[in-house]
Amino acid sequence: MTASTKLSLSIGATAETGVFGAHMDISLVNDGPVTIVLDV
Repeated sequence: MTASTKLSLSIGATAETGVFGAHMDISLVNDGPVTIVLDV
């Protein structure tokens, strides 16, 4: 656990941990007048 994670937890904030650069699956709900799709 990093120092910043410990600090976040000590003040009552939530902190997620993981692996830098790991593949992540996300979901997205578009809630606005414009959707811009970027293929990177």
